[in-house]
Amino acid sequence: MDIWNELYNAAVKVQNNRAISPFIEAGGVVAVMPDGRVASPCGACREYMMQLDKDSGEIEILLDLETRKTIRLKELIPDWWGAERFAECEAKGENHERIPGK
Repeated sequence: MDIWNELYNAAVKVQNNRAISPFIEAGGVVAVMPDGRVASPCGACREYMMQLDKDSGEIEILLDLETRKTIRLKELIPDWWGAERFAECEAKGENHERIPGK
């Protein structure tokens, strides 16, 4: 079995079936450094995850494998700029997943 099958099979066993978007389901996020340490996702990854859905701030991220310490994405990006945009779309009854111009 290759590494991708191993990772996939391990993830499926613990998946919480939490829908992040109509296309993505996850139970949490684990970022692993080249030396094998667990780490927090980089800023670009945090931003990307926040833009997936208005509730993405609730995504749980593993910070320490040994102690099982986790943190919610919204704690890593306090006062995120996009929250207002999601709220505006919701207030207008717009689907934030729509493609502009469609």
